[in-house]
Amino acid sequence: MAECSRSHLSEVRQEIDALFAWNPPVIRAIASPFSKRPSTGTHPPAFYDKHLAQQLVLKQVKRLPSLVQQLAANVDKALGNAFESLPPLEDFITSEARRMSLKYQDPTVFDEKGVVSYYEKITSTFCVPLASTLALHPKASVWDSLLEWSASTRSPGRAIMNGVLRFREIAHDEESKSTQELLLKNMDNETRRAFEDLSKSVSPLATWEMKSLFAAPKEVVTAICNLDRFTWTSCQKVLCKVPEHKRMRERAEPARAGPDAKNPSWDLKDVSYPPAAPAEPLGQALSSTSAMPPPMQAVSMVPSAKEKGKGKAKAETEDRGADEGKASRKRQKRDRDDAAYQDPHDRTAEKVVQQAWAQAVRDDGTVIVLHSGNYELVCLRHRASQTLYVSDLIEPHTCANPGYGKVQVGIYVAAVEDAINRRKQQPYAESQDTPPDDDEDRFDIDDNNDKGPRRGRRSDRGPRGGRRGDSNVRSRGPGRRGGSQRRGETRNDDADAAAVDKLIQVASIAENTLVQLHYSIYDSPVPASFVRSSPPILANMESLAPPDSPRAISTGRLGECLFIILTSEIGQGATGLVHRGTLNFDIPGVSGAIDVIVKFAFELEQQDALRAEHEVYRLLRSKGILTGIATTLGIFDDCEGMANALIMVYAGVSLSQGPHCILSASDCDLALSTLELIHNAGLLHGDIREENILVSDLGITIIDFAYSKQCRDRKAMNKEYRLLQYILGKQRHGGAYHTPMESYT
Repeated sequence: MAECSRSHLSEVRQEIDALFAWNPPVIRAIASPFSKRPSTGTHPPAFYDKHLAQQLVLKQVKRLPSLVQQLAANVDKALGNAFESLPPLEDFITSEARRMSLKYQDPTVFDEKGVVSYYEKITSTFCVPLASTLALHPKASVWDSLLEWSASTRSPGRAIMNGVLRFREIAHDEESKSTQELLLKNMDNETRRAFEDLSKSVSPLATWEMKSLFAAPKEVVTAICNLDRFTWTSCQKVLCKVPEHKRMRERAEPARAGPDAKNPSWDLKDVSYPPAAPAEPLGQALSSTSAMPPPMQAVSMVPSAKEKGKGKAKAETEDRGADEGKASRKRQKRDRDDAAYQDPHDRTAEKVVQQAWAQAVRDDGTVIVLHSGNYELVCLRHRASQTLYVSDLIEPHTCANPGYGKVQVGIYVAAVEDAINRRKQQPYAESQDTPPDDDEDRFDIDDNNDKGPRRGRRSDRGPRGGRRGDSNVRSRGPGRRGGSQRRGETRNDDADAAAVDKLIQVASIAENTLVQLHYSIYDSPVPASFVRSSPPILANMESLAPPDSPRAISTGRLGECLFIILTSEIGQGATGLVHRGTLNFDIPGVSGAIDVIVKFAFELEQQDALRAEHEVYRLLRSKGILTGIATTLGIFDDCEGMANALIMVYAGVSLSQGPHCILSASDCDLALSTLELIHNAGLLHGDIREENILVSDLGITIIDFAYSKQCRDRKAMNKEYRLLQYILGKQRHGGAYHTPMESYT
């Protein structure tokens, strides 16, 4: 590559210095014309965040006053190394280009979405190309970028992340591929390999937690700097006496954080500890910022199914109560998630920090930025000490020595260097999946041989079933060949139909459930408590008495409630996140375990859909359809009001997963008969596809009635029937029974 002339280098340096000194305008926050008052609160700790393994939670916050200067010095070093080979000024975002961009961007925002949008359109657009050039391809002949900053969407039940810096994915179209190759060709082999590996994973290099100025004013951001010891918010304490929970926590292999970079772009020695008492009177204004969990509240048992059904008058009262309960749930959802309805004192520094840390753990990230428009903190996650290092307060519009542009380029460059350094430290063999041994204890944590807090792998699981090739399903649906067992699996190969039915019947009438997450980065210190919210639907439930003397769920004994251990995250279903787990029994006269599927719904719309799906299963059972569909154990409400859970007996893996198995003619006929019975009950499934057809060594199960609806249209039913016929025929013979139909929508 021909080097720029000295005059060109001088022009390039002038423009780079101008970008380094650039500061954005002051953000002006006003209330939306569509709301009565501005958003002032922040979200409470998300459901999954409360279940992080204790080895991964945040324990302390420390100030690192020199962090911004260190980032700036690192940029100077990178610029000094690359300066002689920088490309010409063409395609660089110059001062004039920035001026024109700012001319058409109004710095007035209504909420955090406006803050995110302004940062994405202005700051990241200006700074990303220079950061990419300095960190990755300083010898390239053009100004371009292998980095991208993008806004992210909220994931239900998880920490809220509003922005990420990541590598662009490997290009496939010819023009982009040619440009990308131009940038990659001068990288050293090790750096290029790390880049290609990280770009395929789409893992964030840094994460941004964005807040509105109303939710995170200067006082709240300053309070973050003054944090010290940190108490992680988990589920409300229960007097947990469940033997299985204690046994698993004692036996569990500790979840591991990924490695910290051996040669980071910063020095963590210059630590400043917060004063014993803040100089400003933040204690009163932020009285709700205590990191201690809320006091334990007694949770009373809901009435039993029999009590719920006594008397017509009582039933009518319950109907009215159900309507009131739904309205109450909406109010709770509104108060919890809509910041406009939250008390201003709910603006806690700890909530913001816990959300940001939890997201970094999920992404195995190091660099975290807390940003609210006119105020910002740069944070570093140190895995080994479980410490968050925090910069001094940054005010973007008043930055000097360094300017805000240089601070942002410094953040991007440091994030890239950290990710590449840590990737080089890890053997590439770790990215290969290692299937568990068949004899491995299913309760051992990390049975996928995870070496870090990576999210559950998608390559060996489908959207509905357990692990690919899982052959542990041992019980059948009632009415199937030679048995009355329901779909699911037990821990005892020799369990007869009566024993299996007893386990399921006991589970179907239990009013309370404890749920522990025990996979990947999760190892619940306290199980989540759920209470049944709808009467059981199994036909012969009345023949069984409930477990002995149920008391308040706060006693948490397994003889009085169910205990479920979630061991994997399968995927996203139509009505929520789907998990696989084990339902354990240790009740006098009843012992064993059942593999189950648990679907969590967090958003109000999803929760309503999950309840509707549960009622579809009730309707099907009332019509005598007992086989070929999932066995539903009930729908439950989280005692802390964060989630609903639909619990079903595990029924196999989906046809979409492969490798394809050979389906018998009798199994196919029974599946088609099941769908015909569903149609005769006046229902259209609405979502017949391979992902919703489960298969085990015991038969075929149709699942996921989220899109089902009342239907009398025989033409639509016939079309759905033929679609299932085609799917089963393709699976069985490699081709359809009939001529393939038109695309099914």
